[in-house]
Amino acid sequence: MVFFDTVARFLRLWKSHLMRAVSSDGASYKVTFVRNVTDIEPELKIQHFWNSCSSSDISCDDKIIKRSLESGETAEELARRMEREMQADAQSLGCIAPDFEPRVSEHLAEIKDMVGTLVGKEFAYVGKEAPDDDGGDVYFRVRRFEEYGRLSRCSLDGNEAGARVEVAGVKEAPEDFVLWKSAKPKEPHWDSPWGPGRPGWHIECSAMAKKFLGDTLDIHGGGPDLIFPHHENEIAQSEAANGKSYVKTWMHCAAVRAAGNEKMSKSLGNFVTIRDVLDKYDGEVIRFYLLSSQYRRPMLYAESALAEAGRNGPHRQHGKNTFHGSLKDWSEPKRERSCCHCRLTHVSVGRLDLRLQKRYAGARKLAAMRNLPLTEDSVDHGAVAWVSVSTALVFLMTTGLGFFYGGLVRDTSIVSTMMMSVLAMGVVTLTWIIFGFSWAFGGDGPVVGNFEYSLFMNLDMMMWSDTGLPGLCFACFHLTFVVLASAIISGSLVERIQLKAYVVLVALWSLLVYAPLCHSVWAEGGWINDMGHLDFAGGTVVHLSSGVSGYVAGAILGPRFHIDKDQESSGNIPFVILGASMMWFGWLGFNGGSAYGVKDGVASRAIASTLASSASALSSWLLTERMVKGRCTGIGASIGAVAGLICITPGAGYIVPPLALIVGALGAPWCFLWVEIMNRVQLVDDTLDAFALHGMGGFAGTILTGIFAKDKGLVYSGSFQLLGKQSLGALACAAYAAAATALIMLLIYLVMKLRISEDVALYGQEESPYKFATHSPMPIKPIRPLPESSEESASSTA
Repeated sequence: MVFFDTVARFLRLWKSHLMRAVSSDGASYKVTFVRNVTDIEPELKIQHFWNSCSSSDISCDDKIIKRSLESGETAEELARRMEREMQADAQSLGCIAPDFEPRVSEHLAEIKDMVGTLVGKEFAYVGKEAPDDDGGDVYFRVRRFEEYGRLSRCSLDGNEAGARVEVAGVKEAPEDFVLWKSAKPKEPHWDSPWGPGRPGWHIECSAMAKKFLGDTLDIHGGGPDLIFPHHENEIAQSEAANGKSYVKTWMHCAAVRAAGNEKMSKSLGNFVTIRDVLDKYDGEVIRFYLLSSQYRRPMLYAESALAEAGRNGPHRQHGKNTFHGSLKDWSEPKRERSCCHCRLTHVSVGRLDLRLQKRYAGARKLAAMRNLPLTEDSVDHGAVAWVSVSTALVFLMTTGLGFFYGGLVRDTSIVSTMMMSVLAMGVVTLTWIIFGFSWAFGGDGPVVGNFEYSLFMNLDMMMWSDTGLPGLCFACFHLTFVVLASAIISGSLVERIQLKAYVVLVALWSLLVYAPLCHSVWAEGGWINDMGHLDFAGGTVVHLSSGVSGYVAGAILGPRFHIDKDQESSGNIPFVILGASMMWFGWLGFNGGSAYGVKDGVASRAIASTLASSASALSSWLLTERMVKGRCTGIGASIGAVAGLICITPGAGYIVPPLALIVGALGAPWCFLWVEIMNRVQLVDDTLDAFALHGMGGFAGTILTGIFAKDKGLVYSGSFQLLGKQSLGALACAAYAAAATALIMLLIYLVMKLRISEDVALYGQEESPYKFATHSPMPIKPIRPLPESSEESASSTA
């Protein structure tokens, strides 16, 4: 109740600005807040027939009728008394009255009209006659509504009706739900075309919502326990009756749970009412306590937390003054930017509670209460398994990158080149654990985080946001991203940078370049994220930033001493193919794991689009290579596949596979063009074309996401809005990466030597004083002695 009251206040407070954000033609805008009252409660028989759910039946009697008999009141008198108590509690918590608070008993005409419409459209039917005289029941044909299950992500396919539930004689199918329930003896009832009875549980919400809010709602609230079956059934019956989309944005607010993460229940003796808490604490304290947690995250009831909320009174008042006073202080452009996150036509409206929480200065003091302890109920085990596997896959990509780069250099530089990837795996892991992750994902600042999660503190026993992942699982997954990004930079610097200088470079780069970009693009409160920029798996954060940084570092470092094109072309082709294949394999976890789960189909789409783009890019690169150079090469095929993987990365979860084919087909020639430009112009010696491949590939993928992203992209919406945000985000990331990398290189130059000597460059770092042995130091004895010459072999035979 408190959270949705806060949403209503937020929208009403800024409705004049929201009007300009939502309606460009100056049309009027009004916030309508409706809270319905169920004063008729039908008998519930919820039968779980999903394979993933319990097979037990959950039954309960009509609570209003039962309690009215116990208290000696009529059902209507009891309902009115409970309604008054609820309104009194809401007032004590500072909740404003809704615009409308309709009662079910006063809207039976609208309910019966909607049921009649569904029967007329054959989405509903009157139950068959049965011995117990249930013939007046009206049921909704669930299987006729093809999109049933899209909110809860449940599927009707594969159900075992015979094993899971006994099909009642009056129903066509076990999953059909009741719209109108025939009355039993001595029960309250109302006349209808189907006989005396009362409405089902779900139809009341659809009918009253249509009357007061129209066919389509901007925001629909409720608890997560209502997603199935209540809200799922609402969607089905409303869209079947009205022929329009029912809700634009669902906001499910989690409940307060008892100590030990148990559900509050009178039978367990852990039930606490608002009245009980109001006897001890002021309503404003309770309100602040309830708003201290992200709305989709269950919070644990604790007296100590309420006491802490009470002690934060001065901070709370300061935050409120800041919140209201900020409307006067902000410039008009800033106000409009902020309002974009509350647009009712945008999915991002789900973040508006975070915007509110940030206005309360004392809210961060309750950070310890925001995190749900790791329990069987809070962890999404499927998501944990998938992201853990993806973490291993992405970590393997850095090894693959080492083989890929090692196969492209001279034989004397293979080991040192591969060691640069290994060094990045070790050094950057340390920086990420110590400070990097906290700077990337801690706090809610616009550019960088804080020290909240330094040394992975506070992560071992908390959930991360609403992903269903433990904090450590989330942190380790993103660790593999920064390791890979740091290793990519080596492609621009091999054969001329001191290894110790490279170690310092990637250590500082991971903290001063990657972490701020990661926070800006992916973290809550990041300015690029708040702008609406889309980067699904790191097109800007990983590839564009590392490619640009490598280019700048290479420019400062200067060209190699000896660039022998013939010698360059004598690389280890099997290493290149092996490395590209390892990266291709790991990239499925790189993009697929960025969905943070497997339930909603985003991971599957990301994997399918990744495969489609890479295959299309491989073919496109070979075709381009054939047209330009007259031949196709194994190295070209490998590079082409990698180019397609890079280009699809920012949009893997947003672009459908057919359009991903276009992304790969366009991205590969684009990268090929930049490889040719870099090799011919040679302004900067980008040794292994990291800038042309990763930098320009990441940029192209970011722009193509603005064109092909589902729903918001140019080809879907006809609007250039997302394309503009993608362009601005990419340019901002590139500019920051370039400037910060130049500063880091300057700092390193002041304290140590950057370049290797000319002799080491000529003979390879394997022969340098700090060499890494190319071969095993143990002598290897051949199986049989080999003759020194053919003549010697012939004489010994004779």
